[in-house]
Amino acid sequence: MQKKAQISQIIVYLFIALVLVATVLFGYRLIKGMKHKAEIAELTKFETDLKSDIESVGRGSTVFETYYVPIGFREVCFFDYKADPFLAEAAYDPIVNDAYYGQVKENVFLVSNDPPVSYYIHSLKLTKPIDCVKVAGNKFELKLEGKGAATVISG
Repeated sequence: MQKKAQISQIIVYLFIALVLVATVLFGYRLIKGMKHKAEIAELTKFETDLKSDIESVGRGSTVFETYYVPIGFREVCFFDYKADPFLAEAAYDPIVNDAYYGQVKENVFLVSNDPPVSYYIHSLKLTKPIDCVKVAGNKFELKLEGKGAATVISG
């Protein structure tokens, strides 16, 4: 009788351990999924804010804006294929260089250790072909100058 009680007690402990492990794994996946969704929301907010600010700067206006990006991005690079190509400096990131010289459509790149996130903003203009701005503390500043149909940006 005592052996049966011990065996049933072991089974109960194993079942409790199994439930605890399943709960921890489920919680981990849930938190990881929420973190990923929060990063996507931050990236979407950044893209929306940047596009909105660039498109809303009036002719002759100069605005300084601070932008926030998710953790992990070290710089933001902007392209302007219409700028003088002789002013191009080598960007720090080889993927950004390849994208620029490959003439991809996107003209905004967020650089991290993962593949870069990129966007296209129609009215973006630069004084040089590539301008990369360092991200410090998940934020960076830009100077936006309204030039009519386009907005010139600089870091």
